[in-house]
Amino acid sequence: MKKLLFGFSMLLGLITNAQSYSLTSSNPSYSQDFNSLDTSSTVFSSNLPTGWSILEVGANSNNQYRGGFGNSITGDTYSFGSTNNSDRSIGGLASNSLTPHFGIKFTNNTGSTITSLSVSYKGEQWRVGNTAQHVDSLVFLYSTTATNVNDTAATTNWNTVSTLLFQSVQQTATTAGALDGNLAANYATISGTIPVSIPAGSSIVIKWIDKNISGNDDGLAVDDLNINFTTSGSGTTSYNPIASIFTPSNGATNVATTATLSVTFDRNISANASGNIYIKNLTDNTSLTKAATSSDVTISGKTVTITNAGLLQSKTYAIQIDSAAFDTAGYKYAGIYDTTTWKFKTAVPVNYAPTITIYMPANNTINVAPGSILSFTMSRVVTPGAGSIKIKELASGTIQTIAANTTNIVNKTIYITNANITFGKSYAIQMDANAFDTAGYAFAGIANDSTWKFTANNQASLTALNETFDNSCVPDGWMKYSATGNQEWYCVGTTNKAMTINGFSNSTNNVNEDWLISPAITFPTNTSTAQLIFRSKSDFIGDNYSVWVSNNYSNGNPSSATWTDLGIVHNTTDSGVYVTKLANLPIASIVSAVRVAFKYTSSASSGKRVALDSVVTNTTTNIQMLTSNTDDLHVVGIAQQTQVQVLFNAPAENGYQVNIMDMMGRIVYSKETYCNKGANKFSINTDLNNGVYIIRVNNNNYQAHSKFIID
Repeated sequence: MKKLLFGFSMLLGLITNAQSYSLTSSNPSYSQDFNSLDTSSTVFSSNLPTGWSILEVGANSNNQYRGGFGNSITGDTYSFGSTNNSDRSIGGLASNSLTPHFGIKFTNNTGSTITSLSVSYKGEQWRVGNTAQHVDSLVFLYSTTATNVNDTAATTNWNTVSTLLFQSVQQTATTAGALDGNLAANYATISGTIPVSIPAGSSIVIKWIDKNISGNDDGLAVDDLNINFTTSGSGTTSYNPIASIFTPSNGATNVATTATLSVTFDRNISANASGNIYIKNLTDNTSLTKAATSSDVTISGKTVTITNAGLLQSKTYAIQIDSAAFDTAGYKYAGIYDTTTWKFKTAVPVNYAPTITIYMPANNTINVAPGSILSFTMSRVVTPGAGSIKIKELASGTIQTIAANTTNIVNKTIYITNANITFGKSYAIQMDANAFDTAGYAFAGIANDSTWKFTANNQASLTALNETFDNSCVPDGWMKYSATGNQEWYCVGTTNKAMTINGFSNSTNNVNEDWLISPAITFPTNTSTAQLIFRSKSDFIGDNYSVWVSNNYSNGNPSSATWTDLGIVHNTTDSGVYVTKLANLPIASIVSAVRVAFKYTSSASSGKRVALDSVVTNTTTNIQMLTSNTDDLHVVGIAQQTQVQVLFNAPAENGYQVNIMDMMGRIVYSKETYCNKGANKFSINTDLNNGVYIIRVNNNNYQAHSKFIID
């Protein structure tokens, strides 16, 4: 940290606008909104209100200011405000090569001694300098011996006033950059009283110094300055009114929604049409504006009453008042610009206990995939309590207990990402009455097996994939696993369905890793190659999905198994339309049961929407490896789509397996039959398409095959 020393050698420029503001009459006051400052960010200016001066200490000093809205990291004195907007404030951004000082000199021409001054102003933050936790500040000083803002003589006594120190309000921001200092979240109201003794004809100088901190500094400024001077002896009371009583009081709770708001000042006041009162709903981030002269605002002497405030149950409110709203004989009330001076909470309704409005999966759903995320949406935002969620397997009564405070809660939805669901089992979800609550009003809980129950899909063993997802959103044998995040694969469509996932949810991108895993596929033993074919569509920007195969995955977290990436290629032309994707399964993967998995990822900055449909495997078969008696098996006559006549010369009386396979090796007909030794003629009732087929008859010790065509 670079400390400011007033008695050491530095580059000191000549002070800008070195004059004094004359105080006349008893108990004078001073107000300054700085709206006369120039706005240009490219031209340095010396245009300042009467009595104001700038001193810049350091190698880059020029004792002038320029316009800015917090976008610059350059150390300088600034007229802060929105671009080309006349609503200005005066401030600075310190650096190792420049430290801004700015302030005003007052001369007491009242004819009496000034005994105190009450100072109030808005401290505004227009820039976050760095994302490390930090505290930047404008230090307030005054001197009754200084000749001006630039007086650094050893005999000059500068006094700091801790109550008038302004510290940056955004001290833990995650992003550095410009802020709007006029927003309530970015400013604070600072006030304090200084006892002094300034004889008639003498002066007082007040100023602010922008402190230089480690790293890039914040942009801090002063706006809406009000100073009330008190002079000795009697005289006409002429100073700004002060709010003394708020109803409801600051920090009040259980305020009725029908309550009338009021504020009482220390003197009679009048309303001005140019000022407003703002009733801010901090819970919902909404605001109701009432003009100080509207019919809902009435004045009786010192008290302002506000009706029709539009208060809602169980909300936190802050009341803000413009400095132009009320005055006494032209002396303005300082106003309220923060959300802490007058703040209260309205009453919670008696029947505020939350209820569940949506169950996912819905009650009595079947074919729920193992690995699915369970979720339920409440009628109100809730917080987790000490209770638990219980996932009960109905057949055995086995219960998995999940603490409510380990679930993921987003707005009104609670996600259970670690539910243990097994193929073919039925489950009921129960919840403790103290699992969730809203402002102390507890959810009633679920204590039965009928309110929320579902059944998992069945295990499946396939010899090929041919899945359109049209008959069941998550067909038998398919599984889901959510490694990260609350989003998961789900079904879309009514008749032509598809599986989809989107990492963009609740108006933001979310970090996710989600798997959609097929049943185990056991290809026929004579399969030589296998190819995966599917259709996919992707929209928006983000990571592309990938496709993997594994021979040792059974269930649970895919990271526990060994996977091989099929290297699916994605093109820029894939976006927005379904395209067909193909990949060859590794030869080593098709010799035993294999699963295919679609892996989706998204990040906090991007998330694609992906859809999958028509997942199929094609195989080629080693037909030449069939060593059998071809003379014993014949197709008689012309094979029909609905019937095939077969003549089989059985070597012995026995049971035989009859299979018909297409040229991809897929079994399209299978039946066991008993044959006598010698010639056997029988009909096979089928439902075949046109094409080439192979019929095989075999038992443990024998096989015969023949080829036929249907056209």
